[in-house]
Amino acid sequence: MNWLDWTVIGVFCTVIMAIGLSLAKRGGGSMTDFFLAGRKLPWWLAGLSMMATNFASDTPLHQSGNARKGGFVSYWFYLRGIMTSMSIAFIFAKLWRRANVLTDVEFFELRHGKNSARILRITVASYNCFIFAPLKIGLFTLAMSKIAKVVFQMPETFQFMGCSFSSHITMSVGVVVFAMVYSAASGLWGVAVTDFIEWFIAIIGTYALLVLSFKACGGPRAMVDTLQSMGSDGRLPFDFTRLTPMTFLSPVLIMLFLPWRWIADGDLAPVQRLMACKTEKDAMLSQLMRTIMNSILRSLPWIICGLASIIIFAGIRIEDPNDAYAMLIHKLMPHGLLGLMMASFLAAFLSSTDTYLNLGSAYFMNDLYRRFIVKHKDEHHYVKASRYVTIVLAILGILIAVMSDNVFELFKLMLKVMAGVSLVRAFRWLWWRINGWAMLIAIVTATIVPLSLSIWKSAYFEPDGFMSFFTTTARPPAQWLIDTFHIVEPVFPNFLYFTVDVSLITFFVTASWLIGMFLTKPDPTEALKEFYRRVRPAGPGWKPIAKLCPEVKITDSLSADLFACILGCIFCYSAFFGITAMYFLRWKIAVIALIIAVVFGILLKYKVLDRYTRMAEIDRELQAKDC
Repeated sequence: MNWLDWTVIGVFCTVIMAIGLSLAKRGGGSMTDFFLAGRKLPWWLAGLSMMATNFASDTPLHQSGNARKGGFVSYWFYLRGIMTSMSIAFIFAKLWRRANVLTDVEFFELRHGKNSARILRITVASYNCFIFAPLKIGLFTLAMSKIAKVVFQMPETFQFMGCSFSSHITMSVGVVVFAMVYSAASGLWGVAVTDFIEWFIAIIGTYALLVLSFKACGGPRAMVDTLQSMGSDGRLPFDFTRLTPMTFLSPVLIMLFLPWRWIADGDLAPVQRLMACKTEKDAMLSQLMRTIMNSILRSLPWIICGLASIIIFAGIRIEDPNDAYAMLIHKLMPHGLLGLMMASFLAAFLSSTDTYLNLGSAYFMNDLYRRFIVKHKDEHHYVKASRYVTIVLAILGILIAVMSDNVFELFKLMLKVMAGVSLVRAFRWLWWRINGWAMLIAIVTATIVPLSLSIWKSAYFEPDGFMSFFTTTARPPAQWLIDTFHIVEPVFPNFLYFTVDVSLITFFVTASWLIGMFLTKPDPTEALKEFYRRVRPAGPGWKPIAKLCPEVKITDSLSADLFACILGCIFCYSAFFGITAMYFLRWKIAVIALIIAVVFGILLKYKVLDRYTRMAEIDRELQAKDC
C-alpha cells in the first residue's frame, strides 16, 4: 500500500466520523431517538443498515474459501436462510412494528404480562447485554485481527516504549474505539446512516475485485473452460459430472425438512431495525430488500472470486483457503483501488460492531436500568447513561478478543442455543396458548441441551473420550448421514454436523416447552387481550382471544402471508440461479430462471405488495376512528 491507498482510507474514516458526530443531536433527544432513530427510518435505509450489519469483515474470506474448497455447491449453506427471511418479511415484520416496544426483550412483558414475564425480561436482557453483545464484538475484533494480518499484511508485532504489542489486535482495538465514538454520540441514527455509506463502499470493492478476477482469467468463458480442463469439474454451478444428484440435493432436502429453518421472527439486530421503521409497510419492505439483495447481489462475487483463485494461483500451495481472497486483492488491485478495498473491509467491520454496541446498550438501559434499577428519570439522563454503557460494552468486547482463545467455539454454541428457541419465539405470535413458562423452559432447555450434547459427543465418539471404550463402530448422527447419502464435498461435513446438532437440540427443546406449556396455566387473560388489541395477530391460533375482543378488526390474513412467503422464495431462488447462469454463460438456464423470476416478481408486486398498501390505508382509517 502507498500514500494513495492510505489517503483513500483516511478520507473514508473522516467522512464516517463526521457523519456520526453530526447526528449526535438528532439521536440524543430521547431513548427512542437513541435506540430506534425516533421510529423514523425509511424502508431503504433500514434495509441497507441490516445488509451492512450482515456484511461482516471476515465473510468474503470464508465464503470464497469454501468455494475454493468445495466449489459453487458450497453456496447452498448461505441460501438456507431465504425461507426464514421471507417469513420475517411477510408475517412478523409488521407485528414487530405494531408491538411498539423499544427492544425485543421488552416484548416479553407485552406478550405474557408484566408480573409473569419479569424473570424472562431480566434473564434475557442480562444474557444479551453482558454475554451475547460483548461476545459478538469480541468475535468481530478477532476476525478483524486476522484480516489485518492477511489483507493489510501488517507485521506480527511492533515496539512501543520498550514493550512488544500485537499489530493485528492493536489495529482491531483501534477500529472498535472508532466505532464506539460515533455510536455513543448519535445512537441508531449514526449507526444507520454510516451503515448506508459503509455498505456501498463494501459492495463497490467487492464488484471491482470480481471484474478484475474475470479479467485475470480471460473472461467468464475462459474461466469455465480452464476450470474444466484442470479437472475441477463439479466446482461449477449446474455441473453434475463429479457430484451425483443426491449429493447436490442432500443439503437442500435437509434444509426443507428442518422446521427450525422454515420460520423465525428475526434475529436481534434486524428486529431493532424493523421496530425503528416509520410504518409497518416500511418494516416489511426493509426485510424484503435485505433478503433479495443478500441472496442475489452480495455473495455471488465472493464465490466466483474463490473459483477464480484456483486458476490465478494454480501451482501455488495455499495452506488456508480463506487467504486466497486477500491474495487476489494484493495481486490484482492497483493503488487507489486497493485503498478502497481496504476501506471496504473497515466498513464491513464498523457496520457490524456499531450495531451491537448500540443494541447491547439498549438491553441494559431499557430492560434493566430504567425498568428495575433507576426509574422515573428524564430522557436526558437515560441517553447520557446509554452513552456510558456503549463505552463499557466496547471495553468488554475488546477484553474478550484479547483474552479468549475459544471465542469462535463459544459463539457456535450460542448459535445452537438461539436456534433451539427459534420455534417458540415464532409461534408465540401465532398461538395464544404459548405462555411465559413455555418461553422460560425453552430458554433453560436450549442452554442445557447443547452443553450436554457437546459433552456426550466428546465422551462417546472421540477416541480419547471417557466412554469410547464401550464401542468401536458408533458414528455421530451427522456422519451417518454423510455415509448414507454419499455426501463427499469437504464443505458439507461441517455444515451437516452443525445442522444435525441443531435439529436434535430443537427437537428436545420443543418437546420440553410443549410439555411445560400444557402443564401450566395460560397467561393472564387481560395481558392476552392487551396484546391482541395492540398487535392484531391473524390466524386461527388467536380465535379464543378474538371472541373476547369483538371490537378489534383484523386486516391481515395468515394464509395470504404464507402465500407471499412462497412467492418470495421462488422469486429469490429463480433470480439467483438465473444471474448465476449468466455469470457462467449457461444461457438456456439463465433465460428460463429469469423468466420464472419475472413472473413471480410481478405476482409478488401486484398480489402482495399492493395488498399491503391497501391494508395500511385501512389500518390508518381504523386508528383514526378509534382516536
